[in-house]
Amino acid sequence: MFLMIETVTSDTLLSYTDKHTYLINQKISVMKIWNLFQKKEHYRPRIYTCSIYDDVEILGQVFHGLQDIMSHVEISMAEGSYIGAHDCEPAKRGKVHVGELWKRYPCFDSSDDMYEDRSYRNYIFRQDSIDEYDLKKLERLPWNENNKRISPSVPQKMLPIVYYEGDGNTMIVELCERV
Repeated sequence: MFLMIETVTSDTLLSYTDKHTYLINQKISVMKIWNLFQKKEHYRPRIYTCSIYDDVEILGQVFHGLQDIMSHVEISMAEGSYIGAHDCEPAKRGKVHVGELWKRYPCFDSSDDMYEDRSYRNYIFRQDSIDEYDLKKLERLPWNENNKRISPSVPQKMLPIVYYEGDGNTMIVELCERV
């Protein structure tokens, strides 16, 4: 395929502003044609809720429920922690690396503090290893109720994310799927 670009020369009887406008319009036309022939992959976020016992495929690896995801965690960080992230020795290893950002449930008295063991948990998954910087980026994302970092506005490079509220039998998964 050939694209013909017409040029304006000094022989053309156009004023300077007409020449300038003509050249800009030609450039825009060529760029529009060029963009039609470029193949770009388009992605969109997909958010769904499933049981904590369901198998979930993330980045080509199948996790057999929330307990399996938790057993793959390699690095963990409490939200708002001044200490930072700490490395974990995962019970299982796979081709996908898992990081965890968590926050304790609110405690209102000493009884709550002694017996409360629930926490809000956000998990991120990567093909490459996860470091504290990745967890800090996750922490800076805007959150909804109960420290949930899942929303359609999460940048594509931060996906996939799994969120567990700390009790109940459901977790929320956000993946990036090709359209």
